[in-house]
Amino acid sequence: MSMAHYRIYELDPADQIMDGYSVMCRSDTAALAMASNCAENRAAAVEVWESERQVAPPRPRDALAPAPAPVD
Repeated sequence: MSMAHYRIYELDPADQIMDGYSVMCRSDTAALAMASNCAENRAAAVEVWESERQVAPPRPRDALAPAPAPVD
């Protein structure tokens, strides 16, 4: 499986970019998890992009983690 280049942006409460960084991930889900785990506590929200495609609109960083799989 190939890796893709993603940009993760940390946003302040006014949705202004405070910081941004590049990551390489195998999927959108992996990039969202990385954004959730790596965002600084000072960030009100984060957004994730792959090239010109917005993977996740600005939302609270805690809301980016994928939902846990249901337990049978």
